[in-house]
Amino acid sequence: MQDDWKVNHRLTINLGLRYEYATPIYEANNQLSNFNPATLSMVLATSANRYTVNPNKEDLGPRIGAALSLTHNTVLRGGFGISYSHWNRTGSSYLTLNAPYGIDALQMVYPSTTPNAATGTIGYLNTEASFPANMANPATWDIADAPNVALQYMPVNSPDTQVRSWFYQGSAKWATICWSIWAYVGNSGINEVFFNDINQAAPQTTAGGSASLQSRIFQLPRFWFDYRHPALGYSHYNGLQTKVEQRFTSGLYLLNSFTWSKAIDIAAQSLDGGGNCNNCGNGIPSVQNVYDWQADRAYPHTTSVR
Repeated sequence: MQDDWKVNHRLTINLGLRYEYATPIYEANNQLSNFNPATLSMVLATSANRYTVNPNKEDLGPRIGAALSLTHNTVLRGGFGISYSHWNRTGSSYLTLNAPYGIDALQMVYPSTTPNAATGTIGYLNTEASFPANMANPATWDIADAPNVALQYMPVNSPDTQVRSWFYQGSAKWATICWSIWAYVGNSGINEVFFNDINQAAPQTTAGGSASLQSRIFQLPRFWFDYRHPALGYSHYNGLQTKVEQRFTSGLYLLNSFTWSKAIDIAAQSLDGGGNCNNCGNGIPSVQNVYDWQADRAYPHTTSVR
C-alpha cells in the first residue's frame, strides 16, 4: 500500500509499506532433503515439511520518498526503501541434489605401485575399475557413505536477503535549453548467501606439516563435503552521479554524464571466484576461509565518464 501526501504546492511526500512472502523452494514429489549437522543425519521432506527450512513471514518493506521545489527551475528529490530477495543463485533447489534422491559422489583415484589384484595393472585403473560398484546409487546409499558424497546444508532459519536502497537527487534548469542533474545513490545488502564447505580443513601448523586432512577437519570428521548456504554476506554501494544535457535550437543535443562509485562486499555472488581448494564448491568458492569469512571484505573503486 502507498499514498502521496501533498503537503503544499512545493512539497510532496510518498509513503508506502509492502509485505513480501514467498515459500522456500520445494519438490513436487517431496524428493528433497537437508543435512542436519547436529544429528549427522538427513532430514527428508514430507507433506508436513516440504521445505526442510522455515519460511520467512516478517519481510516488511517500508518506502518513503519526497520531492521539494526550491524554485521554479530547481527540484530536490529523495527516497528510501527496503526490498527482499527470495531467490539466489544457489537457492534451496540445491537440496534436491541431496541424498538419497540425488547423489553427488566423489572418488579419489591414485596411481598404484603394486599390481591390482583383479587386473594385474600397475598405475591408474581405467574408468570403470576406478569406481566402486553402486557408488552413486540412491537405492543403496547410506549415511555411512557420507565421506564420498557432497551433502547440502541450509540452516533451518535462514533469513531472506534484504536490500536497503536510497537516493538523493537535485536537478536544475538553466536558461531554456540546459539541464543539470546530480545524485547520490546507495544500497546496502545484508543476509546475503554464499556457498562454502563447513568442513573446510585447517591449514598445516608448520610449513612441512604432515597432519592428515581428516585430522584437520574442524567440525564433522566423518564428512568430507558439507556445503552450506549461510546468509552471512553483505554488500555496500555508494555512488555519485552527475549529468548535464544541452539542447540547441538547430537540433544538436549534447549529453555528458559522470559516475564515481565504491562497492564493498563479501562474496558478491555464490560460486563466483576462482582457483581450486579444499573449500571450493565446483572448484569455485565464495570465500577463501569459511571460518574467517569477513577477511574476504574487499572493494573496487569505479569511475565512469560518458
